[in-house]
Amino acid sequence: MRIFCIIISALCGAIFAGAGTKTKDMFAHVGTNARLPCPVNPGLCGKLHSVKWYKDTSRIYVLSHAGTIRRPEGDAKERLVLMSEHHC
Repeated sequence: MRIFCIIISALCGAIFAGAGTKTKDMFAHVGTNARLPCPVNPGLCGKLHSVKWYKDTSRIYVLSHAGTIRRPEGDAKERLVLMSEHHC
């Protein structure tokens, strides 16, 4: 299973084609917790952003700036809970 996050900066007016994308294989057993780090640097990408997590090619979670959108998607809808840490 490959899970990665994409950071998109709306203030920069562009979707990064690989520049803001970090990919890392993560592994967890069914029913256990997994930590999926995805740091956002507002100094580089601006204050308005969204973070999206993918399992293979399917988006499984969306988190927008200030938490206005927080939702699991696809096959993760019934089983994914995101707890975020805000460090500013």
